[in-house]
Amino acid sequence: MPKYNRDYFADIAYFIINFIAVLVGIGILGWQVYYWLKNGVWANLPLALAFEYFGFNLNPIFNPVDWHGLAKIAAWLLNCPLAMGLPALIWLFSATVKEWLKTEDKNKNKDT
Repeated sequence: MPKYNRDYFADIAYFIINFIAVLVGIGILGWQVYYWLKNGVWANLPLALAFEYFGFNLNPIFNPVDWHGLAKIAAWLLNCPLAMGLPALIWLFSATVKEWLKTEDKNKNKDT
């Protein structure tokens, strides 16, 4: 029986999570097309909707008191289509976690 290490399982989890993220993006876009075909009106779904759904207060970004340039960048990112933005965020998070796990493994092996 082959011996699998944590990197192997991290790679498999990374692939599965990102595959699901792509399917979610395709599903959102598919729903938007279905809604448009049925009603003749495009359902604009910005990335901000996902954050609002989970209870994030986005008022400081859309109505900033200071740091106006940073708020404009954040507002631009939050106005990106949900069908592209959500898979991109999931990919970014999963890639970060994968690299963190690999770094932890390398550091752990150096210490022993």
